Amino acid sequence: MLPTAATGWRAAGHRLAVATLINYTGSSPCPVGSRMLVREDGLFEGSISAGCLEGAVIVTAQDVAASGVTTRIDFEPDDSLIWGTPSLCGGRVSVLVQPGTEENLAVDPAGRLIRLSDGSSFATGQSEPFDEAAAAKLATLAALRRPGLVSADYFFQIVSPLPRMLIIGGNHIAQRLAELACVLEYGVVVVDPRRAFANSDRFPHAAISNLWPDEFLATFPADRQTALVTLSHDTKIDDLALKEALASPAFFIGALGSRRTHAARIDRLGKTGISPASLARIEGPAGIDMNAAGPAEIALSILAGIVAAWRRDNPAR
Repeated sequence: MLPTAATGWRAAGHRLAVATLINYTGSSPCPVGSRMLVREDGLFEGSISAGCLEGAVIVTAQDVAASGVTTRIDFEPDDSLIWGTPSLCGGRVSVLVQPGTEENLAVDPAGRLIRLSDGSSFATGQSEPFDEAAAAKLATLAALRRPGLVSADYFFQIVSPLPRMLIIGGNHIAQRLAELACVLEYGVVVVDPRRAFANSDRFPHAAISNLWPDEFLATFPADRQTALVTLSHDTKIDDLALKEALASPAFFIGALGSRRTHAARIDRLGKTGISPASLARIEGPAGIDMNAAGPAEIALSILAGIVAAWRRDNPAR
């Protein structure tokens, strides 16, 4: 979410700084790699400590936003009061504060290296040669998709792009799902050949396609950052989308309907030659079991299932 906030704040003329939690000992409410974006007037987004260090970091970040000079802050265990608030961490905490440039806030699925001595940020392939131990540490962090210190002067940061959500069918549940997903800043596309169902009046914050799902996915195929859920209740529409999605690496494929409806769906799709292993990828009925009632709660249950599937392989930063 920080790059989105940064774009709007830069457009409004604000100077920015980004604070990154680069290391801690003991415990921390936030994981290594957590970030906080700060404007020169002190308004901020994100967190690096769930509140216990933010006040002190904001003051430093305001100076960095004004000067453009990277600063590192090391909070010691005996800092019992930080900005008038008891420290929750109980250990040493290191925070790097950089100017909030586009480069420093870049979303790079492969990860980026930050040189702590000057705050410069660059792609991993552009780094200086590492010794054997640091190279092995970087390879491990990259494979685990986990931020962390590579050496005394390099930090590996990985910030995955948020997923794209393809909603097949523009019904009343889809309206609520699109609204909730947009709050999380997912890229939402509603696909429905029926213009009365899918239009900008009904979905003001989502992209609209009135192509048939197979036509849409032939042009914009689902990838590993794609969640697809079918909601139309029209087998002519939903089945086309599911067939295409099952041939893709989409991280989530879901379909609305009762268990009986889903069983009939699996039987129907199986007769087209799709293997049982592939059909098992469809979550049906879509959504976590929360006894949801009404369009908004059903949409919430679906979104919760999608978020859970995404975060299994893309831990929050």
